[in-house]
Amino acid sequence: MIRTRLKRAWSAIPDDILTDRRLSPTARLVLAYCLGRPADWDYYPAQIQSALGIGRDAWQAARRALETVGYLAQDRRRNPDGTWVWGLVVTDESDPETTGLSSTGLSGTGSASDGEGVDITHVHDAHGRAAACTPTADAAAAQQQKRKHPNRTPHGIEAWYPSEDAQAADIEAKHASDLIAAAVAAVKSQPNSQGKPTSPVPVLVAREIDRQQRDRDAAACRAAADEAHRAQLNAAPSADPAAVKRGAAILAAARRRNQESTA
Repeated sequence: MIRTRLKRAWSAIPDDILTDRRLSPTARLVLAYCLGRPADWDYYPAQIQSALGIGRDAWQAARRALETVGYLAQDRRRNPDGTWVWGLVVTDESDPETTGLSSTGLSGTGSASDGEGVDITHVHDAHGRAAACTPTADAAAAQQQKRKHPNRTPHGIEAWYPSEDAQAADIEAKHASDLIAAAVAAVKSQPNSQGKPTSPVPVLVAREIDRQQRDRDAAACRAAADEAHRAQLNAAPSADPAAVKRGAAILAAARRRNQESTA
């Protein structure tokens, strides 16, 4: 179950959301759809997928991106009967450094909304009502709580959640230091919706490394094509005996006419 909570008055999707380069086009589409729902209106991931015509994998990727950037977070709500229900909250303000919420991505039923094995469950009594989370579930949820200060890798990747540590280490192991540093700097140069530098979390750094690599590959292809074109233009034309003979005849005729005109 997902609930939208708005923090500011508006009548259309803000431009900074539609143009947020930290999000993929699909993630922006999902966010725009969610923000278009009535405030405090509950709905489910399956409804989003059906309405937008996207598959489960696309929803998973969009959800993770929205959690990372700070538009979406997990929320535990207390029912009137005292029981707890897990869900997701979508907001129109992005700030991953101040959300203070976990990002395990649960649906309103307490199961993982994207199919990932998250160990947070609900038990039901004989009447089918959701009971409080088990100690095991609470412990698992605590492992997903956001840190007050991120773990930083040697090249500046910030892991705010324990689940991001492995991804950050993987990036450090796979890529050269100059590539990581360039990607971290590029991510931080993009302000978030509150004008603060974007936190260089692993998913954004990995995406920026891929983008910069595509740019380098495209530039190399263009350079190779330009070099081949220059080589073709500079190549000496092949000698055509017939053309040489015709040219000599034309030149001889021109000389004769010139001599006759001056005689």
